[in-house]
Amino acid sequence: AQLVVARRQHLQRAVAQALQTHKRTRSAKLTAKVRIWVDTNGRVNRVRLAGTSGNPATDKAIQDEGLNGLTIQEQPPADMPMPIVMGIKARRPN
Repeated sequence: AQLVVARRQHLQRAVAQALQTHKRTRSAKLTAKVRIWVDTNGRVNRVRLAGTSGNPATDKAIQDEGLNGLTIQEQPPADMPMPIVMGIKARRPN
């Protein structure tokens, strides 16, 4: 169980960094939930928003560009249930 929690925290940090550096999401203000599927090599191969961020262009960027294809250095354990559901929240930088 601790390994799953540690991998989930690592994934959350990687997602936050990816969204902060992506040109279409780095200045977005949003609150949303995402479902993320990660393969055994640590590559995000599917992303779906559970709802909307309120901005269709931002939603598309998150699903199609910002997270899809992201590679996580610490692969999830084989028995980790997919999808991983997490909340994301972003504020515009000052």
